[in-house]
Amino acid sequence: MSIENKQNNRRTQELSGAIFSGSDQLRLLDSNYIVGACLLPSVTGDIYAAWDASVGIDSLSSSSSYDFPPQFFVKLLPSDCFNLDEYNIIITNEIKRLKDCFDWCKIIAFERNKESAYLVFQLPRGDFFSKKLVEKKPYGDLTKILALLTRLEKTLTILKGCGIHHGRVEPDSMYITENGDIGLVDSIYVVAKQRQLEEELDHAVTVPNKEALYASPDICFGREISEQDDVFSLACIAYHLLSGQHPFGTVNSVSALLNKIRPEPIASLSEDQWQQLENGLSLVKESRPNTVKEFINGFDLTSASFKPLKRKRSNKETTAIARKDAQKLMREQRVKKATIDKKPQTIKPKVRKPVVHQASFADLDESDITNWSWIPISLLLGMLVGIIAMLLSINFFDMTLTALLRVVKDFFLN
Repeated sequence: MSIENKQNNRRTQELSGAIFSGSDQLRLLDSNYIVGACLLPSVTGDIYAAWDASVGIDSLSSSSSYDFPPQFFVKLLPSDCFNLDEYNIIITNEIKRLKDCFDWCKIIAFERNKESAYLVFQLPRGDFFSKKLVEKKPYGDLTKILALLTRLEKTLTILKGCGIHHGRVEPDSMYITENGDIGLVDSIYVVAKQRQLEEELDHAVTVPNKEALYASPDICFGREISEQDDVFSLACIAYHLLSGQHPFGTVNSVSALLNKIRPEPIASLSEDQWQQLENGLSLVKESRPNTVKEFINGFDLTSASFKPLKRKRSNKETTAIARKDAQKLMREQRVKKATIDKKPQTIKPKVRKPVVHQASFADLDESDITNWSWIPISLLLGMLVGIIAMLLSINFFDMTLTALLRVVKDFFLN
């Protein structure tokens, strides 16, 4: 087993251990679904084959190589999706939006509890595209790859018509049907996270989308999506398919920008074709083609009449400016995070319950007793002494008056 497969298996166990119960091969998910092996490890949530719980684990276990084809697919969503209540509303809205205009996959349910959040859906017959990249070999020539990008552009156009702007297409998000159509299985989560970032303006995470290896620096920083971000993602995919490796190795575009990492030229491309691909891979938004269609159409397969895109500034100059902006933003985010961490937590005032019985001192808690602490003890003692003295003086006055009346009475009688 390769190191990559071992890491994927370990990651699958970590994600699924808290919410699955059952054997190692088949597990019960929330008593509703039987989940099998992970079909697609993904940074936006692993995807599993699934069956209705009524099928029974024993029936599936006794079958050879799962004679029952998967009834459903379950996509476990990352932990940030079930830690925030806002995601519940956002994802529900995105599901409705996708169902209304682009129902290429049938979404069965969105479930969320304290331990997990996941989507249950059905897919048309087809396969996950990322399986073609496991071998670390080129996918095909430029003609074949441009045809694939053209189908991707069609999918992105349909999504935009639904009000869904993706911005970070990756190989593990692509599902190709038998008819050749391409669906993006992570659309709901990606768009929901982007909307959450736009609403949470004071987030302290410096690079909230650092896991997105095919996303532009703007998307990694959580900024507003533009079509030039789609251009960057498709250029990264094209580079990977042509060369068999990621253009920036194993790091995201922000790390590539800060560490001055540049993609190596691809020998199978002409100079003009490489120039067009490099334009799409630019870490500076303004240096990329404005639209995906412009990026695809800019490749001249004969390379005879190709004219490279004109740039307002040299690539080195614009990249240096973008690098300084990124460094400044990261410094500001670190300061913001430190400030947020230092803020004292708000302590809610204690709500006192109404007294419903005659309280004794044994019934009073500390807060009730301390309400009398504002009265000085010396004042209490003085009041007590005064009361005693007054009582004594009244008694003395009564005795004195009685004796005086007795003297007067004796004088007149004698």
